[in-house]
Amino acid sequence: MDRKAQEFARLITAAGWSQAEAARRLRVTPGAVSQICSGKTRPRDSTLNLLKLMVARENPEALALHESAMSPPLEAWEMELLTELRRLPEAERQRLLPLIEHGRKKVIGLIHMDSGCPTCWCMVVGAKMKRAP
Repeated sequence: MDRKAQEFARLITAAGWSQAEAARRLRVTPGAVSQICSGKTRPRDSTLNLLKLMVARENPEALALHESAMSPPLEAWEMELLTELRRLPEAERQRLLPLIEHGRKKVIGLIHMDSGCPTCWCMVVGAKMKRAP
């Protein structure tokens, strides 16, 4: 089933609405909601956004539950990294973002042979990196 169709169905469930109730609130036919929930069609972006807004307005806890179900829990290393990043002043965090992106590109194979790039992780850590296989 399409990711957006799954999200649509989960939102309806999280809100505690039947498909008929969701159709009435969204002003679409029950058949349209049924087809989306069964994965036969995808919801329009505007319909999905409207559903999110309705659920958020009427039942914020349901939306929070839905959002947490959509995201996998953070692993320990991710929590440690976020904790350290949150301790930094905003200006330092913003300065790190381009460095992190540059380093990510190097890891996935866009690695150059020298450390002449001023934002290069190679230069930051003092090591030369080779092209990834």
